[in-house]
Amino acid sequence: MEKMLAGKSTSISLRDIDDAYVEAKAYYGNLLAGMDKDMLPLDDVEGKAEGKAQFFWSSDVDVQAVKEFCAQHDFTEKAFFNACFAYVLTKFTGRDEAFYATIHDGRNTAGSAQTATLPEKTFPVLLTVEDKESIVAFIGRMGQQLSASMAHAGFSFVDIAHEYDLTAELVFAYQGEVPAEENSGEKKDSASLPASDSPARLCIEVHIRDGKAVFGCAYRSDCYDGHLSRTGMWRSCLYRQ
Repeated sequence: MEKMLAGKSTSISLRDIDDAYVEAKAYYGNLLAGMDKDMLPLDDVEGKAEGKAQFFWSSDVDVQAVKEFCAQHDFTEKAFFNACFAYVLTKFTGRDEAFYATIHDGRNTAGSAQTATLPEKTFPVLLTVEDKESIVAFIGRMGQQLSASMAHAGFSFVDIAHEYDLTAELVFAYQGEVPAEENSGEKKDSASLPASDSPARLCIEVHIRDGKAVFGCAYRSDCYDGHLSRTGMWRSCLYRQ
């Protein structure tokens, strides 16, 4: 589409005159203004060839208590677990804000998403952690941001990445309830983190199975040590909140 302005031919994309797209672009422009996009935890492995690894860990966190807490304060579990991750991330990076990519896949049935393959509804989270803020207020702000970002999905992560020179190297996803394990003799914590397909350096998920919170991680084994991830990040994620 061409429009003549002051005697010059200017190319205007149809998206640039779409109200929803323009509004979404402005939303992310405001959200990401002045961000520090280097938010990955520091590498703790040196000298290894590039490789992928993954693990799952079924925790003893009281999922029912989490559900009751969320119901009491009108939070979604997605907001709760994102808030936990964002808080812990700031402790690992030594910063006062968390920046990462998260996923909203709009599933009606659990277990159908491939977290690490970055489906279309991927969007950034950028949230400051304030020391004097209550946990309830912090989770509330997280929930508000997630809802607003999902409402502005017209400006896709591809658009965001191009506009702000971003890559989804750090990904977190809350996957909700997944079907209970069958008595097949083979333990299957999850099938949603295929490490070989992950474009991320560090990709983390939480899902609920058999009443337990299961944490999964796909990561670059030349950047991070699996033992440290198991004993450090997950225990912090469970108990710091």
